[in-house]
Parts: sequence; C-alpha cells; structure tokens
Amino acid sequence: DDNKQLRDLIKAQPKHACSLPNASTCAAGSQSSQRSFADVVSSSVKIAFRDEKSKSEVVIINMPEKKRDSKDVESLCNKISFAVKPTAVSRMGKEAKKDKPRPVKVSFPTPFDARAFMAKVGETKKQEDCNETVTTIRCRPCRSQEEQSRHVALSAEVRKLNQDAIESGIGGDSYSLRPNGEIWKFTKTEAGWKRVTEWTYQPPRQKEGN
Repeated sequence: DDNKQLRDLIKAQPKHACSLPNASTCAAGSQSSQRSFADVVSSSVKIAFRDEKSKSEVVIINMPEKKRDSKDVESLCNKISFAVKPTAVSRMGKEAKKDKPRPVKVSFPTPFDARAFMAKVGETKKQEDCNETVTTIRCRPCRSQEEQSRHVALSAEVRKLNQDAIESGIGGDSYSLRPNGEIWKFTKTEAGWKRVTEWTYQPPRQKEGN
C-alpha cells in the first residue's frame, strides 16, 4: 500500500542525507535575516539623513582659530549683512597645523540659507571696501560622503596632472579642481593666467583585465 511504500522510501535514504531544519533553526535564521535587513535600512536612512543635512552646511576656509568660532562666525554674518544666524558651528579635524587653521563647518536652518550665505560672502568680497576678514576666507558647500570620496579621487588626479606638466617641461600649464567638482586647465600668458575653455578633463581609462 501507499504507507508501506513511504516507509520503505524513508528507510532507503542514506544516513548522511540532509534533514529539514527544525522550527528553532528556522526561527533563528528568520531573526538573523530581519536583523540584517533592519541594519541595512538603518544605515541607509542615516546616510540619507546625513547627506540631506550636508545641504544646509557651509565650510569656511582660512578663518583664524581664536577659540571663539561661534562669535567669529556671528561677526562675519554681521559684516556681510546676513540676517540668518547659524544653528551650529564646529571646527573640522582634530589638530590644527601651524599657520593653517582648520576649516569651520557652519550649519544653517535650510539649504536655501546656506546657499544665500555663500552668495552674500562672494558678493561682499567684490566690494572695494570689503573687510579684510572677509577677503581672506573662502566658502564652499559641505560635501556628502559620496561627494567627499569623489573629491579626494579628483584631487589626486589634479596633483598628477600638475606633476606631469612640470615633468614634461610645460611650466605654463596648471590644473585646478573647482568647488563644483570640475577640473579646469589654465595657461600662463603675458596678461596672466587664463583658463583654457576648450580643454575638458577626460578620466583615465581603467585597464582591462586579461
């Protein structure tokens, strides 16, 4: 009968054959999968939140370190007649290098405020009676983790381009990484440095595998 055939089939299975997982094993595997999924979601949310937050942040370069960064940034806002006050101010990096202050990260309420602040700084620097404190600083948007990785890679490529120009004897060429992530080429003329607008950066090709 059918029951006898089933019993014979079970007996015929080799002893080392894999058995079905029991309930506790399935439960443990399910919990592990849920934890892994939750970790991935949590990590993705944190990265997205951090990247979104960076849009409301500005990095100020060349601001002297006087251990009063909040007051100095507030004073800067007053000098450029910028009414929106920062929500947070902090130095980037652990140790200050001699004669090279660490960048200052300034957080604003919204991304619009951050862009308006940078525009106001740029506008003020063009004025003839611009305060010396304003003329010496530079501002750039804060970068997300992905943007920072790309910036580091492009910075290395710019250093290589400049080094190659020096070694080839072309002393009149120079390359610069711009705040928007573009690489510009400049050539030295009698009137000074001039951008070579027809030149565009071409990323090096990856070597193909054998």
